[in-house]
Amino acid sequence: MMFNFLYRKLSQIKPLVYLGLITLVGFYLRIVNLAQQPLWADEVLSLDISTYLQPREIIKYLAAVEVHPPLYYLFLHFWTDWFGATNFMVKVPSLVFGLACIVATYYFGRSLFRSEKIALLAAFIIAVMPFQIEFSQEARPYIIYCFFGIIAAISIWKYYETQKSVHQFFYIAANIIGLYLHYSYVLILLPLASWSFIQIYLSKNRSRSFLIWLSVHTAVFLGFSFWLIPFLFKTIVGGSTIYGWTRSYYFIRESDFFPALISQFVWLTKEGSLPQIQLLVAFIAQILFMFAAGWVIKNKSYSRTDLKPAGFLVCLFLSGTILFFAVPQSVSYKILFQSHAIFISVILALLVAWVLASLPKKSGAVIFIIFVLSLIPYDSGILGNDSFWDQDYNLEAGGQFINENFRVGDIVIVSVGFIRTDLTHYLDDGIPVYEILPINYYGLDEYSSRHTLGFVENEFQSRFTIPSEGETESKISNLDKINRPGRVWLYGFSESDFTVHHWFNHRNWRHVYRNLGNVLRVDLYERPTK
Repeated sequence: MMFNFLYRKLSQIKPLVYLGLITLVGFYLRIVNLAQQPLWADEVLSLDISTYLQPREIIKYLAAVEVHPPLYYLFLHFWTDWFGATNFMVKVPSLVFGLACIVATYYFGRSLFRSEKIALLAAFIIAVMPFQIEFSQEARPYIIYCFFGIIAAISIWKYYETQKSVHQFFYIAANIIGLYLHYSYVLILLPLASWSFIQIYLSKNRSRSFLIWLSVHTAVFLGFSFWLIPFLFKTIVGGSTIYGWTRSYYFIRESDFFPALISQFVWLTKEGSLPQIQLLVAFIAQILFMFAAGWVIKNKSYSRTDLKPAGFLVCLFLSGTILFFAVPQSVSYKILFQSHAIFISVILALLVAWVLASLPKKSGAVIFIIFVLSLIPYDSGILGNDSFWDQDYNLEAGGQFINENFRVGDIVIVSVGFIRTDLTHYLDDGIPVYEILPINYYGLDEYSSRHTLGFVENEFQSRFTIPSEGETESKISNLDKINRPGRVWLYGFSESDFTVHHWFNHRNWRHVYRNLGNVLRVDLYERPTK
């Protein structure tokens, strides 16, 4: 009897040992280059709001200017107060929650399938998945609300399994926290709410089930109601005309939107072209997985109870993907716009694990090895230093270069207002900075400061307009007349911005320093001597 007791205990410990080793692998992949890679524009924006404003000011500023709820910014404010605002420390919360996603995925898989094998496979996939690694190294809230999405999914599943109210409490709490972290959490909440609504139809007492469903989601709504007025305010403002600009709505998507989206969730890359062998291995892994999924569906005999977890995941995947397709964030306004739908990567990891675990051992092992091998070059690309090729990660280098070579009487002109605060994060406070766009805006804004965007600058991001040649020349001429600088630094302009460069060349300004393309977009012009 004692032997059986010890055996059961050891059997319970063994999966946790494997989970610990998997988490260590995930930790190693996420800690690599964490301190070396500079912050990019959105990370700097988050940091400035969190560090240059006090908590009450953060709430007031976000309610009036920014488009995001306050929880991440408040958390980052206190975090940096306690631990400092170095590149490494501001990313540590994302690192921690990235590791928490590995553990939570394990418990999600175990709750769904009652299988240690599936749970451990899913946890390992999350540990090595490039998409998860990328956002575990970024000082933004995506990976954090992904964690709370997993908690909410586990909770709603366990509630319908056990009918215990405690799971509803965790579901409500996780959803409220997720909504206060980022509005894109709706891409998790609505699929979960939709699936649970379907359960009403399947229940014996539909009236009671509907009342419970309604009460739970009313509690989530009331929990978020403290931020409802700012949310509605920004929604109304979004439809208004400001400075003659109307909001841009993009209804056109790339023709390969869905296959490219799914591929990015698994084989994430920021590069436009890749080596043939890298693409070939990923293609083989995809083909093998599709054949494996087909074999499992055709040859495995599952009861309705066995298929319910897979049905839950498929429901979340389809509804989440279609919902993401419908929202404005699904246009490629930045390189990795898929970050808003990060929860889908967890669903894919669980589905892949379920298929692999359902195959015969040898076949499953071969496909698993090929799948992991296909991820390695993509992991290497994600772990590389983006500042070597992307100017968005070179703000610090640009700021330091200007600081070291700045002279009294110089001014800095940036291409767009929302780059102004990103650059000033690294510039000495005495260096004056102005923007070309918005074209008819000169910083007269209650909320505009050295380190925070003004209301107009922020709204311009979703109302982006291309100025005419005359408007651009007029703006530069006005800035020149106001400041009479001896030299002008340009930041964020490419060689193809002919109108801007023409203004200086036409007036015989000397081009002292030329930018390095996408690596370091800094130019310097010197006024001609009389």
